[in-house]
Amino acid sequence: MTTEQRKMFAEKLPDLANWIAGAMVFGQFVSGEAFRILTLILGVILTIVFYYVAYRFARISKSIE
Repeated sequence: MTTEQRKMFAEKLPDLANWIAGAMVFGQFVSGEAFRILTLILGVILTIVFYYVAYRFARISKSIE
């Protein structure tokens, strides 16, 4: 993977994490459906994972420069 690709992933993965948090975590509170704890847990885990991966890509990109 090139440095530019790593930088792009480091910039865009937090956006994806925000979408996941909005859809899977906060979306449960505004929807009219029953609350699902599994969806909440999965949403939180995926959000954290995407933020962590973005952080790692940012560190790798910065260390290459």
